[in-house]
Amino acid sequence: MKEKKDISVVIPVFNSEKSLHELTTRLEVTLTKMEVTFELIFVDDFSSDLSWEVLKNIQKTFTQVTAIKLSKNFGQHNATLCGMKEANGNTIITLDDDLEHSPESILKLYSYFKENDFDVLYAVPKKKKKGVVRSLLGYFWYKGSKVIGKGVGKASSFRILKSEIANCLTQHQEPFVFIESLVFWYTKNVGYKEIEFERRRHGESNYTMLKLFDLNHDIGMNYDTQVLKFMRTFGVFVFFGSIILIIYYSLKKIYGNPMPGYTSIIITLLFSTGSVLWGMGYLGSYIGKMFRILNKEPQYQIKEKID
Repeated sequence: MKEKKDISVVIPVFNSEKSLHELTTRLEVTLTKMEVTFELIFVDDFSSDLSWEVLKNIQKTFTQVTAIKLSKNFGQHNATLCGMKEANGNTIITLDDDLEHSPESILKLYSYFKENDFDVLYAVPKKKKKGVVRSLLGYFWYKGSKVIGKGVGKASSFRILKSEIANCLTQHQEPFVFIESLVFWYTKNVGYKEIEFERRRHGESNYTMLKLFDLNHDIGMNYDTQVLKFMRTFGVFVFFGSIILIIYYSLKKIYGNPMPGYTSIIITLLFSTGSVLWGMGYLGSYIGKMFRILNKEPQYQIKEKID
């Protein structure tokens, strides 16, 4: 049984060999100043660079470090939950591996977290430094999730959680997880603190535009039924619209002024067929997600662990 710590810091890692040494050193200095017992848990999400070799060297130098390597790339949130499950702290802190999240900010955030007795505290940037399209994607998702009550409205991967909440999150076994959508299943005692985010020091973001689009799509499919509700409502409108068109063209024919040609028929058929195929596509996606869950697709698999 591991000794209970005050703070467990969980860092999912992917292709960040150049920033890991600096990140570890700054975390160690900051947490030592706070006079708390702590552990650092790095989860390598099957990096293609030398991140794992760097982590093994770091673990030899820093006794508080646990390094975990996953058997394949499972995604940032899955890797984060893996780290949470291994954590032994009363408080869990998560942050990125690219130094955008300043380790020195933990002192201010932790004090604010304790003073207000939040269950979850999110660090949010004072000024976003991302591209316009990426910012818009994030904006529409978080606004939409807040409206339908399935998300936190605004968030980042720089979070502080009570261990009780983290334990609840790690009970989820489905292959696709999105932490921000799960948080409100367990608490509404969520706080936000604006801080300065730094620029990424090395390389480019691992989230391409296509990955961001897929992420937004998967979130909607896994954590909400709004798409199905929309298709149901859309189907009702199409049905009544079709009834109106039938009456309209029937009256035109009865009173001797029918619409020439087959344009109207073709348009109606194409519209109806397209709508049905669209709805079937989304329904198929939901069935596919259920199939993955029923077949117990793993959330992650640990290949190697060093502590």
